[in-house]
Amino acid sequence: MTLWTLSNFVHTSNFEGALCNLREVFAAIRQARLQLNPKKCQLFRRETTFLGHVVSTGGVSTNPAKIAAVRDWPLPTNVSNLRSFLGLASYYCRYVQDFATIASPLHRFTA
Repeated sequence: MTLWTLSNFVHTSNFEGALCNLREVFAAIRQARLQLNPKKCQLFRRETTFLGHVVSTGGVSTNPAKIAAVRDWPLPTNVSNLRSFLGLASYYCRYVQDFATIASPLHRFTA
């Protein structure tokens, strides 16, 4: 089970552990005199989108919507457009083997 709260998440392998962690999180929130918006809370999720990535019990993976944005990006026609594309593509460099080598020729155009 995974508990997502305050733009953070706590992972446990079972429901009882999740309840225990949830009690601790709520106690800390109460002690800090913070409030939660129930409409924005996601509890006991097996998967969520977090900082542009899909986080699940299986690990961290790419967000298909973000990959579509990279794939469908218009062909850069100037240095500014190329820098924008490289910034977007670089966000997912951890998922592309040899990304630096692949992107190197494009970076030369931005210098």
